[in-house]
Amino acid sequence: MKTNDAGEQLQSVGATLAQRGNRYGSFEDHASLSQALKNCIFAHAQKHAITCFTPSQVEATEMICHKLARIANGDPNYDDSWRDIAGYAQLIVDELKQTNKRKLMDFLQFDLPKDKTRIWDLYVPVIQDGNVITAYLTGDIDSPDQYNELCHILRSAKSIDRVILHINTPGGILDSAVAIIDAIKASPARVEGHLAGTVASAGTIIALACDDITVADYTAWMTHNYSSGMSGKGHEMKAYQQFTDKSLNKAFKEIHEGFFTEEELDDVIDGKDIWMGKDEVLERWANKKALGDQTEESN
Repeated sequence: MKTNDAGEQLQSVGATLAQRGNRYGSFEDHASLSQALKNCIFAHAQKHAITCFTPSQVEATEMICHKLARIANGDPNYDDSWRDIAGYAQLIVDELKQTNKRKLMDFLQFDLPKDKTRIWDLYVPVIQDGNVITAYLTGDIDSPDQYNELCHILRSAKSIDRVILHINTPGGILDSAVAIIDAIKASPARVEGHLAGTVASAGTIIALACDDITVADYTAWMTHNYSSGMSGKGHEMKAYQQFTDKSLNKAFKEIHEGFFTEEELDDVIDGKDIWMGKDEVLERWANKKALGDQTEESN
């Protein structure tokens, strides 16, 4: 009796394998193609230091590769294979929705001050909704410690995130602007500047560091050279002034390359203020982007 049961089981397994072989093709060929797809994807991720896959995303990616290999190696008209791919993708979509919801709740609960201050009362309000992070630079650019959270968020964002900086500021402390610019450059996310009202001084160089900008109607842009006050011994002030002139003028030209002409940059360094409105800002931005694209192509 046991022998018959074992024989029936073997026949059943054999029939199943034959049926799947007809539908999915040779197991050896399928395995080879499936592993090649997985190796291609994860080798690419490793090469570009993409290490943010969750275990669920790894598993879903591998299963999707498995199903794609079945389709390519066997019957592409078998709808269950396509349905399975959609199912694994939907599992990740659902997981991301829950993860982003938890992030938002953690953000709102953790980052608000203990006195229950509203988020809009913070000096730099930052709101996260899914993969979109919105920050408001709408006062004077104050001391660097006011921007620690913003800089941290920029640096820790993911490549799928989008950061929108609302910039409406008369300018302020250069050290803070430099810290924000450095965080923008280091951010894996796409950073967009939305300009409105007055965008002047330190606000303009933050805008120029963004990946793209939009400009509201009636925006007033003003670029000028740095200003500062000094105190101390004569030789100390002289050394500081010489260093500042050399380093800041170099940085000024690098930041504004493509946005202003060399002659305009020299005029600003010599003390001229340059004012412009929406249309001129967008025209100059397009020129700057075109120059950047040409430089990337030549490299």
